[in-house]
Amino acid sequence: MGKMPNRPVVGSVGVIVGSFKSAVSKRVNQIRQTPGAPVWQRNYYEHIIRDDGALDRIRKYIANNPLKLEFEKNQTEIAKDIEKIRGMIR
Repeated sequence: MGKMPNRPVVGSVGVIVGSFKSAVSKRVNQIRQTPGAPVWQRNYYEHIIRDDGALDRIRKYIANNPLKLEFEKNQTEIAKDIEKIRGMIR
């Protein structure tokens, strides 16, 4: 097997995901007026969705997984958003 590169490879999934997360974090913090605040969960598990079965399992996990958003102030709005998401993936 070849040697792993020391730097991220331009156009790789990791670079694309990292760029997306960076852009989203900046925009979320801009809207919240919380510059530099963490947006993404640490130590997450990345998984490439390879088929409809995997996508369905991940959707169900997201819909059924309890959300703990300690930094969120307005619980009513969160509940509305969760119900919208659950409605979209059923």
